[in-house]
Amino acid sequence: MWEYYGKTGIGYELKDFEQAVLDFAGDREEMKRFFEQYVRDTGNLFDLLQNLLPRIGLSVQKGASKAPLQSDFGIVTDPNGQLLKIHPKSPAFKKLMIKDKILSYEPTEEGLELKVKRWGKNLNINLSADGEIFYGSYKVNSIGNSSAFSQFINQ
Repeated sequence: MWEYYGKTGIGYELKDFEQAVLDFAGDREEMKRFFEQYVRDTGNLFDLLQNLLPRIGLSVQKGASKAPLQSDFGIVTDPNGQLLKIHPKSPAFKKLMIKDKILSYEPTEEGLELKVKRWGKNLNINLSADGEIFYGSYKVNSIGNSSAFSQFINQ
């Protein structure tokens, strides 16, 4: 990518990156399906990685992040509490809006109680906790014998 686009300073688009990957792919059709399912669409890449990584001696684990609003409720805010992003599968997606400002929040037995400012109005919003991790952290670990990984790297 650097040779074709970086040196010239013209930049590149997704189609250029895809073409570079296809040029090196052993199975072009399989790689096209990958781009369609995991890059353009919303395929679950985590499930794919959990299935494939053990073949090369690795595992991937998803855990809660250090920010409970993000991992437990799918809410990303700026340092002032203004909503920047809401996970589409979280309960917050149907109750909050981008640019809402979280004034305060309190964990409850059922989930989370929020005080929010929206367009100059203060609102009380309750979110249920369903135990799903929305914006989590991921860790890749070596499992078993490292020879599978070494063999993969040295192909």
